[in-house]
Amino acid sequence: MLDCLRDLLRGTGTASKYDHSDLWKEIETILTVVRAEIVPHKVVSHLPLAECISPLEEWTQKWNAAADTQADLANVTRPKFFTRVWNRFLQYRKDWKQRVKLMTSFHLAVAAYDCTGETSESYEDDQGFEVSHFDFVTSPNTAEVSVQLSAWLETGLFQSSLGAEADTILAQFCQWLIRVDGSAAEMRLVSLLEIFVAFRVFCGGGPLSVRGGGADKYSLVSFARDFSYFRKLFKCFEDCTRISWTVGQIDLIQVKIYPVQRAIWLGWPKDLELSTLQTLQAFVGNRPITNCQGFSRPWHV
Repeated sequence: MLDCLRDLLRGTGTASKYDHSDLWKEIETILTVVRAEIVPHKVVSHLPLAECISPLEEWTQKWNAAADTQADLANVTRPKFFTRVWNRFLQYRKDWKQRVKLMTSFHLAVAAYDCTGETSESYEDDQGFEVSHFDFVTSPNTAEVSVQLSAWLETGLFQSSLGAEADTILAQFCQWLIRVDGSAAEMRLVSLLEIFVAFRVFCGGGPLSVRGGGADKYSLVSFARDFSYFRKLFKCFEDCTRISWTVGQIDLIQVKIYPVQRAIWLGWPKDLELSTLQTLQAFVGNRPITNCQGFSRPWHV
């Protein structure tokens, strides 16, 4: 309060921005017409008269005590409506402090868990992570995809609008997809997200967009940015090969990825399925991904 008064005297304060602005506006009005020199003096709360060492402190002690008395009387005579509102505010403040305390303890617990240095394998063991948790619908693999891609690869060339570097990646992706589909006994709906992760690991783990010229090699490429580039590659792949994919949607909620993902029917080996899902689990960690923003961080294999 003393600082507010000093600001008003210096002309740097605004009464309307203070608590109890109606009272401060009255004080501000008085200050504009008063001719006396006003010197604010801080008074120690409830200073005994015997400890006052100057007439100024005696004077301020007397009138500070008088102000406290008037405040006590005002509190006693407040209307019941004010008392009800004030008690509700005090209860709200108490509940709010408790919620903040609980939320802070939760954040500290998550941070402590993130900083333990545990490996992803130990986390999976604790949680009982298994591929059997996924209820994937499978069918015997007819190898139609690998046969069609092999036939096309013998006569086709990738000439996409993304550049020569991207065409090299597309050719490598086509050969990799032929091997993956041809080595699988069963096929299922495989999300583009899984295909992206598995292919990037196969390529050495670096961002595909850097290899394909879609990003500067000195840039910090996020998972989302690289996956977006992969989707562009896959669109070019579809346009070039003209394969009619059987498409659908699946979820990956068992690895805490909640947005539904586009998927295609493809032969998908069990060992590749396990390693890919474990890689996704390690990337997600302890914070579930509920929207695209969750992928907006770098991914280092």
